[in-house]
Amino acid sequence: MSLAEWFENHRKALVERMRTSRERQRGPKRMVAIHDAVIRLLENNGEGRVEAAVSLYERWGDELDAAGKSYLRASLNEFDRHPGNVLISSAGLMTFILGVAAERDKGRQVWCLEHDLHWIAVLRSWFKRYAIKGAYMIQVPVRIIGGMVRYQIHPRHLPKNISLIICERAGTAPGSALSTLLTVAPNLATEFTAVCRRVDVHAEAPLLRRWAQKHQASFVVVDSARGLVKLTRTTNIRSGRAEYAVADPTERPAETATA
Repeated sequence: MSLAEWFENHRKALVERMRTSRERQRGPKRMVAIHDAVIRLLENNGEGRVEAAVSLYERWGDELDAAGKSYLRASLNEFDRHPGNVLISSAGLMTFILGVAAERDKGRQVWCLEHDLHWIAVLRSWFKRYAIKGAYMIQVPVRIIGGMVRYQIHPRHLPKNISLIICERAGTAPGSALSTLLTVAPNLATEFTAVCRRVDVHAEAPLLRRWAQKHQASFVVVDSARGLVKLTRTTNIRSGRAEYAVADPTERPAETATA
Protein backbone atom coordinates (compact mmCIF):
# COMPACT_ATOMS: atom_id res chain seq x y z
CA MET A 1 0.00 0.00 0.00
CA SER A 2 1.40 3.37 -0.98
CA LEU A 3 1.53 6.31 1.40
CA ALA A 4 -1.12 8.07 -0.66
CA GLU A 5 -3.47 5.07 -0.42
CA TRP A 6 -2.87 4.74 3.31
CA PHE A 7 -3.60 8.44 3.83
CA GLU A 8 -6.77 8.24 1.73
CA ASN A 9 -8.09 5.24 3.70
CA HIS A 10 -7.42 6.95 7.00
CA ARG A 11 -8.95 10.19 5.74
CA LYS A 12 -12.16 8.35 4.83
CA ALA A 13 -12.23 6.61 8.22
CA LEU A 14 -11.74 9.96 10.00
CA VAL A 15 -14.52 11.58 7.97
CA GLU A 16 -16.85 8.69 8.80
CA ARG A 17 -16.08 8.93 12.53
CA MET A 18 -16.74 12.68 12.45
CA ARG A 19 -20.03 12.11 10.61
CA THR A 20 -21.26 9.47 13.05
CA SER A 21 -20.20 11.67 15.97
CA ARG A 22 -22.28 14.56 14.60
CA GLU A 23 -25.22 12.20 14.10
CA ARG A 24 -24.98 11.00 17.71
CA GLN A 25 -24.90 14.58 18.94
CA ARG A 26 -27.76 15.57 16.66
CA GLY A 27 -29.92 12.63 17.75
CA PRO A 28 -30.49 13.70 21.39
CA LYS A 29 -30.91 17.35 20.36
CA ARG A 30 -33.49 16.32 17.77
CA MET A 31 -35.45 14.30 20.32
CA VAL A 32 -35.46 17.25 22.72
CA ALA A 33 -36.70 19.50 19.93
CA ILE A 34 -39.46 17.02 19.05
CA HIS A 35 -40.48 16.75 22.71
CA ASP A 36 -40.69 20.54 22.99
CA ALA A 37 -42.88 20.63 19.87
CA VAL A 38 -45.17 17.94 21.31
CA ILE A 39 -45.56 19.86 24.58
CA ARG A 40 -46.42 22.97 22.61
CA LEU A 41 -49.04 21.00 20.69
CA LEU A 42 -50.53 19.63 23.92
CA GLU A 43 -50.76 23.11 25.42
CA ASN A 44 -52.31 24.84 22.41
CA ASN A 45 -55.84 24.86 21.07
CA GLY A 46 -57.65 26.76 18.35
CA GLU A 47 -55.45 28.44 15.74
CA GLY A 48 -52.40 27.97 17.94
CA ARG A 49 -52.57 24.21 17.47
CA VAL A 50 -51.97 24.56 13.72
CA GLU A 51 -48.75 26.46 14.32
CA ALA A 52 -47.74 23.92 16.96
CA ALA A 53 -48.46 21.04 14.57
CA VAL A 54 -46.43 22.72 11.81
CA SER A 55 -43.56 23.07 14.29
CA LEU A 56 -43.78 19.35 15.09
CA TYR A 57 -43.44 18.48 11.41
CA GLU A 58 -40.41 20.78 11.16
CA ARG A 59 -38.70 19.31 14.25
CA TRP A 60 -39.39 15.83 12.90
CA GLY A 61 -37.57 16.79 9.71
CA ASP A 62 -40.58 16.89 7.39
CA GLU A 63 -41.12 20.60 6.86
CA LEU A 64 -44.48 21.41 5.27
CA ASP A 65 -44.87 23.59 2.20
CA ALA A 66 -47.88 25.87 1.70
CA ALA A 67 -50.03 23.02 0.35
CA GLY A 68 -49.04 20.76 3.25
CA LYS A 69 -50.00 23.42 5.78
CA SER A 70 -53.31 23.93 4.00
CA TYR A 71 -53.99 20.19 4.11
CA LEU A 72 -53.12 20.08 7.82
CA ARG A 73 -55.42 23.01 8.60
CA ALA A 74 -58.23 21.47 6.55
CA SER A 75 -57.89 18.14 8.38
CA LEU A 76 -58.09 19.84 11.78
CA ASN A 77 -61.10 21.90 10.68
CA GLU A 78 -62.88 18.77 9.48
CA PHE A 79 -62.12 17.11 12.82
CA ASP A 80 -63.88 19.99 14.58
CA ARG A 81 -66.93 19.69 12.32
CA HIS A 82 -67.53 15.96 12.81
CA PRO A 83 -68.45 14.59 16.25
CA GLY A 84 -68.01 10.89 15.46
CA ASN A 85 -65.02 8.59 15.28
CA VAL A 86 -62.05 9.30 13.04
CA LEU A 87 -60.23 6.75 10.90
CA ILE A 88 -56.80 7.43 9.42
CA SER A 89 -55.38 5.30 6.66
CA SER A 90 -51.59 4.95 7.18
CA ALA A 91 -49.77 6.17 10.28
CA GLY A 92 -47.81 9.38 10.51
CA LEU A 93 -47.61 12.61 12.48
CA MET A 94 -51.22 13.36 11.51
CA THR A 95 -52.27 10.36 13.60
CA PHE A 96 -50.62 11.82 16.68
CA ILE A 97 -51.90 15.35 16.02
CA LEU A 98 -55.53 14.20 15.71
CA GLY A 99 -55.01 11.91 18.70
CA VAL A 100 -54.10 14.99 20.75
CA ALA A 101 -57.21 16.77 19.42
CA ALA A 102 -59.36 13.78 20.43
CA GLU A 103 -57.87 13.78 23.92
CA ARG A 104 -59.31 17.27 24.45
CA ASP A 105 -62.73 16.17 23.20
CA LYS A 106 -63.66 13.31 25.52
CA GLY A 107 -65.70 10.64 23.82
CA ARG A 108 -63.93 11.10 20.47
CA GLN A 109 -61.69 8.33 19.20
CA VAL A 110 -59.04 8.23 16.49
CA TRP A 111 -58.25 4.88 14.88
CA CYS A 112 -55.37 4.30 12.50
CA LEU A 113 -54.85 1.41 10.07
CA GLU A 114 -51.19 0.56 9.53
CA HIS A 115 -49.11 -2.45 8.46
CA ASP A 116 -45.66 -0.99 9.21
CA LEU A 117 -44.56 -2.26 12.64
CA HIS A 118 -42.06 0.59 13.06
CA TRP A 119 -44.68 3.33 12.81
CA ILE A 120 -47.05 1.37 15.03
CA ALA A 121 -44.38 1.08 17.73
CA VAL A 122 -43.43 4.77 17.46
CA LEU A 123 -46.97 6.07 17.80
CA ARG A 124 -48.00 3.66 20.53
CA SER A 125 -44.98 4.75 22.55
CA TRP A 126 -45.89 8.41 22.02
CA PHE A 127 -49.51 7.80 23.03
CA LYS A 128 -48.31 6.12 26.21
CA ARG A 129 -45.64 8.71 27.04
CA TYR A 130 -47.98 11.68 26.62
CA ALA A 131 -51.08 9.96 28.06
CA ILE A 132 -53.13 10.13 24.85
CA LYS A 133 -56.00 7.76 25.56
CA GLY A 134 -58.35 8.37 22.63
CA ALA A 135 -56.09 7.12 19.83
CA TYR A 136 -55.57 3.53 18.73
CA MET A 137 -53.29 1.77 16.26
CA ILE A 138 -54.65 -1.23 14.35
CA GLN A 139 -52.02 -3.49 12.85
CA VAL A 140 -53.40 -4.93 9.61
CA PRO A 141 -51.80 -6.88 6.75
CA VAL A 142 -52.13 -5.74 3.16
CA ARG A 143 -52.82 -7.69 -0.01
CA ILE A 144 -53.12 -6.86 -3.69
CA ILE A 145 -56.72 -7.39 -4.78
CA GLY A 146 -58.00 -6.31 -8.15
CA GLY A 147 -54.87 -4.26 -8.77
CA MET A 148 -55.29 -2.35 -5.50
CA VAL A 149 -53.36 -2.68 -2.24
CA ARG A 150 -56.08 -3.49 0.32
CA TYR A 151 -56.03 -3.65 4.09
CA GLN A 152 -57.16 -7.10 5.24
CA ILE A 153 -59.55 -6.39 8.12
CA HIS A 154 -63.19 -7.28 8.75
CA PRO A 155 -65.56 -4.35 9.42
CA ARG A 156 -66.48 -5.82 12.81
CA HIS A 157 -62.94 -5.01 13.96
CA LEU A 158 -63.35 -1.35 13.03
CA PRO A 159 -65.08 1.37 15.06
CA LYS A 160 -68.68 2.26 14.31
CA ASN A 161 -69.95 5.71 13.39
CA ILE A 162 -66.89 6.83 11.45
CA SER A 163 -67.59 10.44 10.47
CA LEU A 164 -64.14 11.49 9.26
CA ILE A 165 -61.65 9.57 7.11
CA ILE A 166 -58.15 10.90 6.50
CA CYS A 167 -56.47 9.02 3.66
CA GLU A 168 -52.81 9.58 4.40
CA ARG A 169 -52.10 6.42 2.46
CA ALA A 170 -53.25 7.94 -0.82
CA GLY A 171 -50.54 7.96 -3.45
CA THR A 172 -48.40 5.24 -1.85
CA ALA A 173 -50.04 2.44 -3.85
CA PRO A 174 -52.54 2.08 -6.71
CA GLY A 175 -56.11 2.81 -5.63
CA SER A 176 -55.13 3.60 -2.03
CA ALA A 177 -57.90 6.10 -1.31
CA LEU A 178 -60.56 3.94 -2.94
CA SER A 179 -59.40 0.78 -1.15
CA THR A 180 -59.61 2.58 2.18
CA LEU A 181 -63.17 3.71 1.50
CA LEU A 182 -64.18 0.22 0.38
CA THR A 183 -62.80 -1.14 3.66
CA VAL A 184 -64.59 1.30 5.98
CA ALA A 185 -67.85 1.76 4.02
CA PRO A 186 -70.00 -0.51 6.29
CA ASN A 187 -68.97 1.51 9.35
CA LEU A 188 -69.53 5.04 8.05
CA ALA A 189 -71.80 7.44 9.89
CA THR A 190 -74.87 8.88 8.18
CA GLU A 191 -72.88 12.06 7.65
CA PHE A 192 -69.20 11.78 6.88
CA THR A 193 -66.27 13.45 5.14
CA ALA A 194 -63.19 11.86 3.61
CA VAL A 195 -60.10 13.94 2.88
CA CYS A 196 -57.55 12.25 0.62
CA ARG A 197 -54.29 13.61 -0.71
CA ARG A 198 -51.87 12.65 -3.49
CA VAL A 199 -54.69 11.04 -5.45
CA ASP A 200 -54.15 10.44 -9.15
CA VAL A 201 -56.95 12.64 -10.51
CA HIS A 202 -56.85 10.94 -13.91
CA ALA A 203 -56.73 7.28 -12.85
CA GLU A 204 -58.28 7.10 -9.37
CA ALA A 205 -60.55 10.15 -9.22
CA PRO A 206 -63.15 8.73 -11.67
CA LEU A 207 -63.39 5.61 -9.48
CA LEU A 208 -63.82 7.73 -6.37
CA ARG A 209 -66.49 9.71 -8.19
CA ARG A 210 -68.49 6.53 -8.86
CA TRP A 211 -68.01 5.37 -5.25
CA ALA A 212 -69.28 8.73 -4.01
CA GLN A 213 -72.33 8.58 -6.23
CA LYS A 214 -73.15 5.07 -5.05
CA HIS A 215 -72.95 6.20 -1.41
CA GLN A 216 -74.84 9.46 -1.98
CA ALA A 217 -71.82 11.62 -1.28
CA SER A 218 -70.35 14.63 -3.02
CA PHE A 219 -66.95 14.40 -4.67
CA VAL A 220 -64.78 17.46 -5.27
CA VAL A 221 -61.23 17.83 -6.56
CA VAL A 222 -59.93 20.60 -4.34
CA ASP A 223 -56.48 20.81 -5.90
CA SER A 224 -55.76 18.71 -8.98
CA ALA A 225 -52.04 19.53 -8.99
CA ARG A 226 -51.64 18.19 -5.44
CA GLY A 227 -54.16 15.39 -5.82
CA LEU A 228 -56.27 16.69 -2.94
CA VAL A 229 -59.88 15.48 -3.01
CA LYS A 230 -62.81 15.59 -0.63
CA LEU A 231 -65.91 13.39 -0.37
CA THR A 232 -68.83 14.45 1.82
CA ARG A 233 -72.26 13.09 2.65
CA THR A 234 -74.72 15.30 4.51
CA THR A 235 -78.32 14.75 5.56
CA ASN A 236 -81.26 16.81 4.44
CA ILE A 237 -82.89 17.70 7.78
CA ARG A 238 -86.32 18.31 6.23
CA SER A 239 -86.58 15.10 4.24
CA GLY A 240 -84.27 12.97 6.35
CA ARG A 241 -82.57 11.77 3.17
CA ALA A 242 -78.95 12.15 2.17
CA GLU A 243 -78.16 14.77 -0.45
CA TYR A 244 -75.31 14.62 -2.90
CA ALA A 245 -73.80 16.54 -5.80
CA VAL A 246 -70.96 14.89 -7.68
CA ALA A 247 -68.31 17.12 -9.27
CA ASP A 248 -66.50 16.07 -12.43
CA PRO A 249 -62.83 15.39 -11.48
CA THR A 250 -61.68 16.85 -14.79
CA GLU A 251 -63.23 20.23 -14.04
CA ARG A 252 -61.13 23.18 -12.98
CA PRO A 253 -60.27 22.74 -9.27
CA ALA A 254 -61.24 25.11 -6.52
CA GLU A 255 -59.10 28.24 -6.20
CA THR A 256 -57.95 27.44 -2.71
CA ALA A 257 -56.12 24.34 -1.51
CA THR A 258 -58.26 23.94 1.58
CA ALA A 259 -60.80 21.20 1.87
